Amino acid sequence: MKKILSVFIIVLIPCILLTGCWSYEGLNEMTIVTGVAVDYDEVEKQYNLTFEIIDTINSSKQTGVSTAVVESKGTTVFTAIRKVKRKLPSKLYFGNAKVLIICGHVAKEKGIKELMDFFARDHEPRETFLVFVTKDFEAKDVFQAKEITGKVISHVITEIVQEDTHRSNALIGMKEYEVHNQLQRNKQSLLLPVIQLKEENKKKITIVEGLAIFKKDKLIGYITGDEAKYVMFTIDRVIKGTLAFDINQNGKDDVSFEIMDSSTKRNVEYKNGKATYFLDILLEGTIVEKQEDIVVATPKDILKIESAINESINKKVTNAVEISQQKYNSDYIGVAKSIYFKDYKLWKTLEPQWDTLYPQCDVQVNCRSRILSTGLVE
Repeated sequence: MKKILSVFIIVLIPCILLTGCWSYEGLNEMTIVTGVAVDYDEVEKQYNLTFEIIDTINSSKQTGVSTAVVESKGTTVFTAIRKVKRKLPSKLYFGNAKVLIICGHVAKEKGIKELMDFFARDHEPRETFLVFVTKDFEAKDVFQAKEITGKVISHVITEIVQEDTHRSNALIGMKEYEVHNQLQRNKQSLLLPVIQLKEENKKKITIVEGLAIFKKDKLIGYITGDEAKYVMFTIDRVIKGTLAFDINQNGKDDVSFEIMDSSTKRNVEYKNGKATYFLDILLEGTIVEKQEDIVVATPKDILKIESAINESINKKVTNAVEISQQKYNSDYIGVAKSIYFKDYKLWKTLEPQWDTLYPQCDVQVNCRSRILSTGLVE
């Protein structure tokens, strides 16, 4: 009995003494960061980091959440973060950070591998924050923009991406761990969403539109929002969305097609010194809008529209592939990745000369669409 009691006491004492969070910090001891923007000062040769932070003093139930912006410079990202302490009474807390916005100039000239490596190693930021690239302006300008909704800008940007993936299928939301893993493996070129600033009613507002193309870890170009819709098919990232088609081929769109389901089966073959990449797109959706001269009364009419949709998507996805191969020579559609997983030994022989081989790959696109409904009318 004494032995059992002794064991019980030994077990109980650590439970009492070691209970609680050893690293607990109160809200008054931290500054909550919602977003980070990264620029580079070429004159001073330093990173310029801008943080969007929650202003806990001026936030209230009546006025809502208020934010503030603070900047810091350093020769490294970590140094810049440490220097913020000179401007704030409490340490920065990155556990609630939603976005990392990288200046396009930084991504083009310096690359982003070192940046992503820092955020991957640091224990505080979550691996799920989204990564963006700017076009033609500094990243810090995003946090100076005036949002239509009046919300926290980092939260607005996150909501735009989440909503767009189910509406227009023109954006790809890339989380930190996805970007880091893709850069480390280096089997498929990186695509990141682009943030732009546009003036509306004499105010600058943030627009998330288009894709940034990378080769290794450096930015080499951009894809427009319209082109991005069809790039999504090549990497099987289409969830839902709406596409417009010129069925009668008279120079104007006459049918709006809402995607209900989409999948792209990808396969690669290597014969006679040449790779052939197959993209088989299966698409299901409904007609949500049409012009009067588009008839949907019979199965024959539906087949005609499906055939026109197939032809249009084949053409536009092929154009997206040609941009990848001929304009940028950046394998963001994933041919190398498919070869790597299918035949590792073959990939090791092709890898040293892939920059020469990739533009010569034959990519065959085949779309099969199915109209599930034409609406309540007819």
